Amino acid sequence: MVVAGLFALMAGVVPVLSDAGCRTVSRPVRVGQVIVASDLGAPISCSSQRRERALRYDPNVVAARALRDLAAGDIILRVENFALPEVRQGEELQLRTQVGPVLIERRVTALQPGRHGGKIFVKTEDGDIFATSLEGVAR
Repeated sequence: MVVAGLFALMAGVVPVLSDAGCRTVSRPVRVGQVIVASDLGAPISCSSQRRERALRYDPNVVAARALRDLAAGDIILRVENFALPEVRQGEELQLRTQVGPVLIERRVTALQPGRHGGKIFVKTEDGDIFATSLEGVAR
């Protein structure tokens, strides 16, 4: 299944093979921007027509990027979950760290896209940069 998803991301124009193989775009996405899970609606049925490729897989960030500007309501081929991060680069997050009975909270900015269970680099308001894991996303 993942191999078919990769093929759909890499091929130029591909036939739609699955009846529920498409997604709607829920908000405008600029060319080159990483697509995150909240940018897309639920899977929908595709027509049997061929669709032009709208995304490309970027192995450097393990995510899909828009090949062209996408408007809200556009229909694109399905994207595999591994290529859909939950946090986008530049997003403001709340970092929570607990050491014994002490809970430390800080505002940080994501320096790269990421998903639950993965690690990303973040930057604090003081300018410190470090890696942290995404256990839950608090915006």
